[in-house]
Amino acid sequence: MNLKKSIIFLFFVLIIYSVNVNSANINLGSCGALASGNTYTLTGNVSSAGDCFTASGLNNILIDGNGYKITAVNRALIIGANSRNISLSNAIIDAPGGVSIIGGPYDGCFSAGTADGIVIMNNTFINGGIIVGYGGGASGVCNMLAKDNRVLNGGISIANYGFSNYRNNS
Repeated sequence: MNLKKSIIFLFFVLIIYSVNVNSANINLGSCGALASGNTYTLTGNVSSAGDCFTASGLNNILIDGNGYKITAVNRALIIGANSRNISLSNAIIDAPGGVSIIGGPYDGCFSAGTADGIVIMNNTFINGGIIVGYGGGASGVCNMLAKDNRVLNGGISIANYGFSNYRNNS
């Protein structure tokens, strides 16, 4: 019986290790590069003379604004083609370009180039908003959720194909 329990315990340890081996919890105090598989938490207000954060071709990123402000001359966050499971929550956004989700040419969800599994939730947009399909034309953005965002000066611009859900934004 002890051998069976030991094997089960070892199995769960290996599963936990394999899930977390390439991920990290990172505190952010400035704008900059992001990497796949990480959870980022702002530790203070951040600003940029251009775009603050870019996620293009990256996967599995969580950004928790932690109630702090992201100020940028262009965009607070730009999510580009071939990006999967990117989330931004609990931030105050002051950037004319807001959060831009571009994606690539639309050829069906889960196809090459699409941005998929994007969550923009519980943010306050002082300046800027949520822009989907930036640059004119439709882009491949699938399975996106924009929920409980407050847009004070800006809006939500949608020019995409795919499955998106926009709820309780004001």
